Amino acid sequence: MRATIYSANVAEDVVDQNGTVLIPKDSAVELGVRRLAYLGPGGVGMTELILELRAVTVKGVLYRVATAPEVRVSAEEEARRLDEEEAYHLAQ
Repeated sequence: MRATIYSANVAEDVVDQNGTVLIPKDSAVELGVRRLAYLGPGGVGMTELILELRAVTVKGVLYRVATAPEVRVSAEEEARRLDEEEAYHLAQ
């Protein structure tokens, strides 16, 4: 599945936990947007847009970026997972 490629710039400095700038504001980035067709509830055709960060240029150096889809879970599933994880740790 091919992506449509867009150029953009970072809107704000990207910093680490200590405040060190990792990616300065206005650094160039390459973004990809893909469409993912799937069957929704009741077999209805749905489309999801996927945004990918493909590359970032920092101080003149181009860094290619590999991304993976995020697995989404409902709030109920996340709460259940956290409860199970807590129960596991309490049993140890």
